[in-house]
Amino acid sequence: QADGLQSDEFSDNAVWKAENGEIFFGGIYGFNYFQPQNVRVNTNQPRLMLSNLQLAGKKVNTNIIKVLSSGTTSASLHYELAPQDNYFEQKVEFISFINPNKCQYSYLLENNDKNWHQATHEQTIFYNNLAPGNYTLKLKWSNGEGGWTKPVIAYTLTVKQYFWLTPFAFAFYFVVLSASTFLYYRYRRNKFLLIQKFAVEHMLREKDEKLHQEQLSFFTNIAHELQTPLTLILGALERYLYKNKQPNYKEQGGQFLSIVKHEAARLHYLVHQLLEFRKAESGQLQNHYSYLHVSNLFNRISGLFNAIVDQKELDFSIYIEPDVSLWMDKDKLEKIVFNLLSNAFKHTAEKQYVMFSVQQLKTQEHLEIVVANSGCNLSEAEISGLFNMYFAVDDSQKMDTASNCRKQQKSAG
Repeated sequence: QADGLQSDEFSDNAVWKAENGEIFFGGIYGFNYFQPQNVRVNTNQPRLMLSNLQLAGKKVNTNIIKVLSSGTTSASLHYELAPQDNYFEQKVEFISFINPNKCQYSYLLENNDKNWHQATHEQTIFYNNLAPGNYTLKLKWSNGEGGWTKPVIAYTLTVKQYFWLTPFAFAFYFVVLSASTFLYYRYRRNKFLLIQKFAVEHMLREKDEKLHQEQLSFFTNIAHELQTPLTLILGALERYLYKNKQPNYKEQGGQFLSIVKHEAARLHYLVHQLLEFRKAESGQLQNHYSYLHVSNLFNRISGLFNAIVDQKELDFSIYIEPDVSLWMDKDKLEKIVFNLLSNAFKHTAEKQYVMFSVQQLKTQEHLEIVVANSGCNLSEAEISGLFNMYFAVDDSQKMDTASNCRKQQKSAG
């Protein structure tokens, strides 16, 4: 062997001590002898050379060789690895010309290994799958004669953390989670408040609807109560006028009784309209079409205003095309025309004029109804607002024309 031994293997009980103190040991290839007092322990430790460092398979500092001695106390080099490049390789050699093959070393990667790893001359250090963190490579070695150095730091190593696992990322996650929690809480709170608001509004709406229905019921009952005496009054007047109609009818006060009859008929009609309004509110109002002689209907409606014409000394001009018959809803048409004429007479001063014209359009089965009056001039802007509910020209007049026009528009539609 290089150190003088005949072999690493010796025979059992093959030992002999000579008179001069030499001791002989027999082995498989001969024997070895020595004087115990001449044995000297070599305390000199060789240096350690680190070369061929490869980080993630790439060589680093190919022109630099790091040499460690037993007196080295701190690391002078630091390396960093990406989280996906978490492996490295290091070649270790002894700088010794006395039995270099007998030299041994141990290494430990701090924060990764719990125990030291034993290695021999020219053995390579290799680590892979390192978790993100900071590491320190420590080595200690022997000269082959039993003496070991203290642990020496070769260099430090850092494997970087993935970006999504860094403290900054966790801080960002915390902010996002906090914001999400706050927004979710705010969303749930607003939704709860909105539900409560809708519930309160629904309750108030039901209460209002109940009150409205009670008012409508009262309104309808009163209308029914009014209709009965009006019917009796009209019946009695018609019977009286029929039996007492004479040539000098007007001189004997018959004209005033006719006025009473007309006004009572008008009041009866208005009560009937109240009942129709109740039907419209409950959604039971429907159109009933029939083939109607509209000329006679318009002549009858216009005759209801003769008393007002005489009272205000108005010039009431009437043109109704004769023999006009169409499919119509008699009730709706009667309401529309009566309300238009009523508004015209209402807003016409004494000794003014009111014009009422009805004619059938030849190209279509439509009627052209014209109601005009003097004494109430409207601008173009005011005319455009006639079909807006509760539109009034000014505070002094307080006209309900727009309200009535709007009602007529709904009836016509």
